Amino acid sequence: MAVLCIRRPMDSPRIIPAAFACIAFACIAAAAAAQNPPAADAQTLIDQCRSAGQLASADCARAVERKLALAQSPCPEKTATKACRSFQELLRDDDTGIMADLARQDHVYVCFLPSIDEFFKVSYSEPPSSAFAKASPAQVKQGMPPSAWIALGATEFDYFRSGVRDSDSSIHDSGNWIELPPLPPDPRSPPQNAEVRQARFQGKSIEITSDEWKLTETYPNDTGARTRHTVTLQLATGRFRQEFALADSGKIQAQNSGRCLIAPSLPDP
Repeated sequence: MAVLCIRRPMDSPRIIPAAFACIAFACIAAAAAAQNPPAADAQTLIDQCRSAGQLASADCARAVERKLALAQSPCPEKTATKACRSFQELLRDDDTGIMADLARQDHVYVCFLPSIDEFFKVSYSEPPSSAFAKASPAQVKQGMPPSAWIALGATEFDYFRSGVRDSDSSIHDSGNWIELPPLPPDPRSPPQNAEVRQARFQGKSIEITSDEWKLTETYPNDTGARTRHTVTLQLATGRFRQEFALADSGKIQAQNSGRCLIAPSLPDP
């Protein structure tokens, strides 16, 4: 329906009648709707995902549900608006990597650096109890506690600059999830039958505990010295701190902090 917008002359200081006020309100609403058209409904997006063929049918439903939740979430900090907009642009365009993580990874965090158009994505999944096995003799010989239960796993740190993934700054880290429960009555029984504490992940560069996800890497810098890069992410709050320091002296060269968007829990398949 077309809406006729009427503006009173500047030299008419009289109060606008109620009818004109309603017309003005309708004008504002119509303009807002034109700038922010309603998003496609979830089923339409799922059908589009399935037609694209990038994900399996069940994966599309899970990815779209989490995508819509993230799309409706406000940017966590005003200082990180540039980076947040770049992420939202990728989300609207169904970026393959982001949609795959939303479909398959238990945990997805999107963290925005302040004042620059850069963000990183942290993703990982925790293995089911059935995936854990007793530490092998070889693993015990390498220093693993004999009571440990172990499952293979991986986590990713994907870095984006101006909306483009930077492969040189991104890391895929494989390692072990390690449970250290009291020994169950039957050594062959799975760890869920004992009083266990949450498993921790140990990779080459990344460690995950019940509270934190932490990246620590060291590399040569332009001066010939070595830089230690750390990123610490608080899992419950989505706050992070990033730091670059000289590996030998520990002198901090740069640091920043911020907040992340947290994807809702992965729906059951």
